[in-house]
Amino acid sequence: MHPDDNTLNKDVSQKNILIIEDDEDVRALLEFLLKREGFGIEFAIDGEQASERIRKGETPDLILLDILMPFRDGFEILQEIKSNAEWKDIPVFMLTGSDKENNIVKGFEHGISDYLTKPFKPGELVARIRRALKQ
Repeated sequence: MHPDDNTLNKDVSQKNILIIEDDEDVRALLEFLLKREGFGIEFAIDGEQASERIRKGETPDLILLDILMPFRDGFEILQEIKSNAEWKDIPVFMLTGSDKENNIVKGFEHGISDYLTKPFKPGELVARIRRALKQ
C-alpha cells in the first residue's frame, strides 16, 4: 500500500455512511467494501428504521438509499431527509436495482446527489463517494 493511501483512509475514517438497504447480502458487501476503505458504517434495514434514525438526529456524512424497501420506499425517505433541516444537505446516493428513467429523473428532481444501479462497480462507488465527500 502506498503511504498516501493510508493517510487518505485516516481522513475518511471520520466519515460515516448510513446505508438504508433491506437486502442483507447487499448490506454485507457494502459494509465490507466501505469499512475496508476506512469509512464508518451504520444501517437502517427498512423505511421505518430509516425514518426513526432521521428523527433521532444523528447525522451521517453520506447516505446510500435503496428505492424498494418494506414499510416506506426510498422516495418517501428521501422526502423526509430533504425536509429535515439537519439532514437536507447530506449527500444522498440512490443505490438500487431500478434503472428506469422515471426513477432516475425523480431522484434527481427530489435532490439526490448520485444514482447507481445494482449490480454496481465497487471502485466506481468508492470514487463517487470520495468525490461527494471531497476526499
